[in-house]
Amino acid sequence: MTDDRNSKTPEASDDHDRAAPEDALTSSTENPPEKRRDSRWNTSMETRLQTTPGVRPKKATLLNSADDVQAVIKQVLPAVGKARLEHQRALARGGMGHVDIVLDVGLQRRMARKVIGSGLSSKGRNVSLFLREAQITAQLDHPSIVPVHEVGIDEVGRLFFTMKLVEGKTLDEWQDVHGPDETPLSSESLLELLEIIIKLCDAVAFSHDRGVIHGDIKPPNVMVGDYGQVYLMDWGLARLKDDSATHISEVLSEDQSGGGGGTPAFMSPEQARGEAIDERTDVFGLGSLLYCALRGRPPYWGKTLADTLLKASLAECDPLLQKDYPTVPSELLRIVAKAMSASSSDRHESVEELGSELRAVLRGGEELPRIRVAAGETIIRQGETGHEVFVLEVGRASVSREIDGEIVQKGELGPGDVFGEMAILVEAPRNATVTAVEDCVLTTITGDLLQQEVHGMKPWMGALIRTLAERFQRQENGKT
Repeated sequence: MTDDRNSKTPEASDDHDRAAPEDALTSSTENPPEKRRDSRWNTSMETRLQTTPGVRPKKATLLNSADDVQAVIKQVLPAVGKARLEHQRALARGGMGHVDIVLDVGLQRRMARKVIGSGLSSKGRNVSLFLREAQITAQLDHPSIVPVHEVGIDEVGRLFFTMKLVEGKTLDEWQDVHGPDETPLSSESLLELLEIIIKLCDAVAFSHDRGVIHGDIKPPNVMVGDYGQVYLMDWGLARLKDDSATHISEVLSEDQSGGGGGTPAFMSPEQARGEAIDERTDVFGLGSLLYCALRGRPPYWGKTLADTLLKASLAECDPLLQKDYPTVPSELLRIVAKAMSASSSDRHESVEELGSELRAVLRGGEELPRIRVAAGETIIRQGETGHEVFVLEVGRASVSREIDGEIVQKGELGPGDVFGEMAILVEAPRNATVTAVEDCVLTTITGDLLQQEVHGMKPWMGALIRTLAERFQRQENGKT
């Protein structure tokens, strides 16, 4: 027996799908196809769910009346007079107060709440600094600056502000993991460090554009998240430029002609002397982060705070020398030295310039392998097939050739010299022997990588380099 309920005759289908001529005319003129298509999408989700076989909307258990609405609101939002922020645990404590983890009951969001110290809440300057930090940070909307949510007074009368809860490590804690006890950073850790500092450069460049100088850049004020997040924290000592696009309440304004404090171990010389600071003060601070991570200790260190401050004011900072850090690119050491120049006029003119140079180092390649060769050992030998090019980073080496059975000294190589490229570019045996005169550190570049770079050039440039290499090779072999 046929189930007529699920069958449809042609007549029934035509009657259902075909409109009367008058309806069709109205539909085509007053409700064009584009609008008709849109109207189908305007059907409520509830109606579509009800008419879709096998799909049933969930039954509402609340909101069936005004009383139900109020019941939901009471369950979600705290009652008037009841604390909206529930304390969960203490997070950190410092000179200006402490930071707790709290739960915003209404939003079910965990946040960090900074509360001014009980002994400071009656001191005008400390209150001013606390409120300035909240107002300034709240206006710096950048991925690497922690957003501030609100400022207020809690149920027991304490001044506080809340901000995003950042979970991770401070930069000095990161250093303890990747380079403990002044251990040199691995290639992978060095690349990660560059990525961290570049993100900080972006954040500081943004704050400078908004007219804000941080003034206290140091490892404890940098947070590194578990998923690549980087945050510059603690803007309590930030200074506003005269033309700043960031504003604070007039009552919080104060004279900002001097350095305004900071941390002596990481201070720029002008800041340590109490002089006016500007964007290049933060350039120094970012350079000091790199210095500390590479060396494993701050730029300045004295027996007392006054001793450290004196060293900072005189820029008495031991330089990072290539011979002491052979695995660190010489260009990076140059960038750190420039950023930390004693005179601000000798530093990078802006944080953008500093960040650009660091990006160039990062793009300069994955860290090329380096080898150490002891004094007296042969690096390359005449007549052998060449597979690598060498860049001498540390030490000295001698160049010699065997001519008619006699060894002839051809010269000496020092840091920065490149050798071994001819045998690869012209696919010929080595035409000289290079021997380490003293302990050497060399960067090695494989023939495949060199050829890849040459092939990646414009055709005429690659051809020019090969032609020059062949010409030099013929000259070395005494051919015309």
